[in-house]
Amino acid sequence: MNDIRSGVFRIIAGQFSVEENGFSDKTGPGDLPMWNSLGHLQLVMALEKHFQIRLTADDVMSFEDIGDLVALVERAVRNALRETP
Repeated sequence: MNDIRSGVFRIIAGQFSVEENGFSDKTGPGDLPMWNSLGHLQLVMALEKHFQIRLTADDVMSFEDIGDLVALVERAVRNALRETP
């Protein structure tokens, strides 16, 4: 699942124009200047596209930091793999 974490970090860095070493698992939406409501939506869409997953509205609103987001994406990927015939 380290590949997922790396992918999430790459996407966050690209979406918010920050270096991957400029944030951590403890970084939350209020900690990066471009991570506002529009940035949040764009991040979710980029993650869904990259990992070929769908996140619910509850998922999107439930994470408090990047560590939570990585765990959420890992769970969604596992679920998507189970559903694939």
